[in-house]
Amino acid sequence: MLKIKLQQQPESNTWYRVKINGEIIDHGVLQDTEETLCYKGLNFSNSTRTFVSISCPHDRELVVKELHMSDSRVIVGNTWDTDQIASAASADISDVINGNFDSIVMSSSVGGNKEWIFVIESDETISLWTDGDFSNNYESRPPELRNGFHIYEYSDGTVYEGEFSDDAIEGPGRMTLPNGTLLDGEFRNGKFIHGTRLYTDSTKEIGKFSGEGVHLELIKGIIIDNAGRTLKINNDKGENQ
Repeated sequence: MLKIKLQQQPESNTWYRVKINGEIIDHGVLQDTEETLCYKGLNFSNSTRTFVSISCPHDRELVVKELHMSDSRVIVGNTWDTDQIASAASADISDVINGNFDSIVMSSSVGGNKEWIFVIESDETISLWTDGDFSNNYESRPPELRNGFHIYEYSDGTVYEGEFSDDAIEGPGRMTLPNGTLLDGEFRNGKFIHGTRLYTDSTKEIGKFSGEGVHLELIKGIIIDNAGRTLKINNDKGENQ
């Protein structure tokens, strides 16, 4: 599912138009200051790159606040005229599709019939142009996942709050799994290696872990069940050293 959150100035009733590879798939008028457009059933796996554009066919202004596509997500701040997503804008998306970048400018908003353009790759990651080299320079992963602290929700419902390094979970963080289990501690190369696993029935496992997913196992530490009883575990064979 592709989601696009648009923002207009209050009570502007701004027209919007969305195109995929130059074909209009949606148009209408925004009623609220912020609205999220959702598009189901789109297939991006058969093409190397899919061009998506958003335009505002009059002198009023729109800004793009969020983009979501499967596990890709680009999010910015929530106030008008600050922290807007910047990408390429052109008078005609067809120029970009055909490789003509002469009329491209950087923009964080769209108006006056300009088209604000981003790309969905065949692996359903979101790409944005980031400087004047529009024909080659674009982000192949959501920029908020590259480094530092972020909150990220995966397509299966898993939510991670913590540190990333080069798009990988790395460092201290908290991960809530779809079944409600919480992992709170240290992650390395995307794997939970040390901390507390808290189940929904209040059972805790505290210590060092090995494996991942359904094979995640406490190998050294203690288990505290929901009645307060404690069991020591020591099966450490040197994994995740």
